[in-house]
Amino acid sequence: MSVPVLVHSSDVHVDDRRGTAGLEAVLATARALQPDVVLLAGDTFENNQLSTAGLDQAGRLLADSGLPIVILPGNHDPALPDSVFIRGGFDRIRNIHILGVTHDEAVHFSTYELEIWGHAHRDYFDMTPLRGPRPRSTRWQVAMAHGHYEPRDAHQSATPVLDLQR
Repeated sequence: MSVPVLVHSSDVHVDDRRGTAGLEAVLATARALQPDVVLLAGDTFENNQLSTAGLDQAGRLLADSGLPIVILPGNHDPALPDSVFIRGGFDRIRNIHILGVTHDEAVHFSTYELEIWGHAHRDYFDMTPLRGPRPRSTRWQVAMAHGHYEPRDAHQSATPVLDLQR
């Protein structure tokens, strides 16, 4: 058995202002590379308030890609009950697998002996994407995560305080 080919992207941020250009570019590149699976690791959408027209356009792009796609909801597009994934009907598109929506935390591709797992953001503040790794159940196991780095002192002011009492 050969090694599965994966194409990975994140932070495409489809929205009503910029449209779907980023998603179109990712999918065009993926089609050219002919991967076994495409991974969209968080913030595919800028937020959960995308218009119906924007959702329809993104849904057509994903469905028409003809590629198996695993989406991990990120901190901008968490897997809420009224998320873009539900409102846009992405959970009903055959080639789309959404962690936290269509699959709790893992998608299996038996043809490739591959499991892709991850913890979807389920609210706007959940930032522990790699908690509780799954035990290996397949030859290939890929973890998807979405988050951001904050240095330990990120919440301290970076602006120096002037001592004006001299």
